[in-house]
Formats: sequence, structure tokens, C-alpha cells
Amino acid sequence: MNMDDYRRAADSMEPSEHCRNEVLNMKNIRITRKKNHRMTAVLIAAAVMAAGGGMLIAADSLGTFDKLIGVQEKKDARGFSYDKYDRNNYEAIAENDEIPEESLSASNEKLSVSCDSVYCDGSSLLLGLTGEFYENVMKDYGSVHFDCEVIVNGKTHELRGARDWDCGFWRFDGRLYRDESRENGFSGSICLGLTEEYSITEPTVIEVRMYNIGDLNWNEPRGSRLGDDVSFTVSVTPDTALRRTPMLSMEQDGFSAKVYEISPACIMLGSSHPEWYEANTETIVYPDGTTSPKYSIHAGWYDENGNPLEPLDYTMDLDRDGCHVCPYAYADTSRLTVKWVNVQEQDENGSPKVIYEYTFDLTE
Repeated sequence: MNMDDYRRAADSMEPSEHCRNEVLNMKNIRITRKKNHRMTAVLIAAAVMAAGGGMLIAADSLGTFDKLIGVQEKKDARGFSYDKYDRNNYEAIAENDEIPEESLSASNEKLSVSCDSVYCDGSSLLLGLTGEFYENVMKDYGSVHFDCEVIVNGKTHELRGARDWDCGFWRFDGRLYRDESRENGFSGSICLGLTEEYSITEPTVIEVRMYNIGDLNWNEPRGSRLGDDVSFTVSVTPDTALRRTPMLSMEQDGFSAKVYEISPACIMLGSSHPEWYEANTETIVYPDGTTSPKYSIHAGWYDENGNPLEPLDYTMDLDRDGCHVCPYAYADTSRLTVKWVNVQEQDENGSPKVIYEYTFDLTE
């Protein structure tokens, strides 16, 4: 699409002068911050829809994170929702990413891949990937897994490594998803959450190696391989202002909770409950004679509207400052409420019974 196409789209409707100027201001779209060019793309789409036209918006007017918005609603070949693997809030991330001025591409005999979007707040690093396979792969599988190494300031972080505070990262995952509009095209991301010791504090060149690229064939440890390793480098400039570290905490009646960090990439939260519940040996005896512990305590977090926050990694189990710590997807909220429930006991609505709750006011 060229400037004449955009002009005709704007002229075919009657937008305000401000809206028309926003639509036509496209010259430097690929080197501005995503929050600006994303809005421009939305304005163009609105202009075309209002005009009743069938024009297609240029694919590169949006970065990879924009394309991944809503990926959680899709399902893989086995019927599992992608949100089982990928719960990032890509809308919030897309509003704060950067577009590399130079194309960062790599390829092997079966695919080509490039990094066209970068988010970095110093603690969280997310790379947006796009590309295509040279044979019909994505049509059959929908998503493709890979192992990965990311080298930051001489430290190698490996996707297959241990997940704990001592290994240098608290989160590391990545996946490729089929683009519905392209038979063999894909979009995806690499997500790396770094511990404070290894955080990115200044402009840095990141080295990335993707390997064991293949489908999730559960009959084999890593699935079928789709070509050799691919490697590329990307320059990263951290925007540490995206991170808030309020360090809010509470401790009452043996229950404790902490808000460690809030950013578009994640909300880091921790909680613990009285050891008495774990030490209690009382059991429940069911009619069939089976038994279970009387208490099984779980802490869940909710936004100001009562919506549960989504854990970013369902296998995450970290301990820090005496708390069970987990990263959650970003939510635009002024309050965070933590509720401890006993999953062995139900309330009048048949839901696990809340035994304690506390609300943090994030506006203070």
C-alpha cells in the first residue's frame, strides 16, 4: 500500500481533520515507537471499514506483538488452548516495544526467521519473531516449539536449563504460531525474565540461537526437527522506566503477600500462608473410602473488577523472602486482591472457600 492508497481511504469518508492527518502521517512508521504506529494502523483500519472498502492493510504496519494479540484464543492440533503455553499480555507489550531499524534475519534449509519487535525493561526481554517455512509445516501443527540460548553480557541463558533464581533467570519460554493469513507464515516470541544480578541496564547486543526446532510430537522427546540451528543478534536498549517496584507487603494472622514489580511484561507477586495448614494431619474420608487432606491452601490474585490474573508460567514454583513467587500477565488495575482458598472446602456457591483475603491499593 502506498501513500495514494492511504489518501484515498481517508478521502472516501468524512473524518475529522485531526484523524485524517494521523492517517496520512505514515512516512516514518517503521522507526517510531510502537505505541504511535500501532495507533496509526488502527486509524487506517477504521477509515477503510467506515468507507466500506475491502482494502488490505499492509502486513508490516504492525509488529509481531500486535499480531500475537489474541493468540491465547487459538487451539493447537490436539485441541489444547495456546493459553496453556503463552499467557503474555501482548497488547500491553506492543504499546511499549521498539522496532529495530535494521532487519535481523536468519535462515536454514527449511525456514527463515527475523526479529522485528523488541521489548526490554531491564528485567523482562521479549523478542518478536516472524518468518515462514519452506514446506507445509504450520498448516499441520499450528504451533512449533524450539530450544534456545540467549547470551546477555557474556552470560548464556538456556531455555532447557533449571528454573530458579540462581540460574540467572526466573522465566524463559518461546513458541512459533501459524499466521492465519499465510499458509506457511508464522509469528512468535522469545521471553526471558532475568534476575536482578543479570538485568540489562544499558544498550546491549543480545546473541540468540534457536535449535531443536520442531513440532510437539509427544512420542519423541523433542519432536521432529525442522532444519539446523538459526542464530542472529539484536541490539537492545532497556527502558527501565516501564518497571514499577512498589514493594508493597502485608503480614496478618500468619498470611503474607508482596507486590514486587509491575510492568507491561509481568506483575511479580508473592504469597504465603500459615504453616499450620501444611502441618495439620486431619483428613477427609469420602463415601468410597478414599481420603484427602482437610486443608489444601491456594492463593489467587484478582484485579479491581474481580477478574483472576493469569500466571505466565503454570509450572513456576519459586521461593523468595519466604513467599511463593509467580509472574502474572499484566492487567491495567488500580487494586490487587489476593485470596487464599481451601480447595478441599466449598462455599455456598460450590467454589473453593475463601479463608483469608487482602487488597493492595496501587494508587497510593
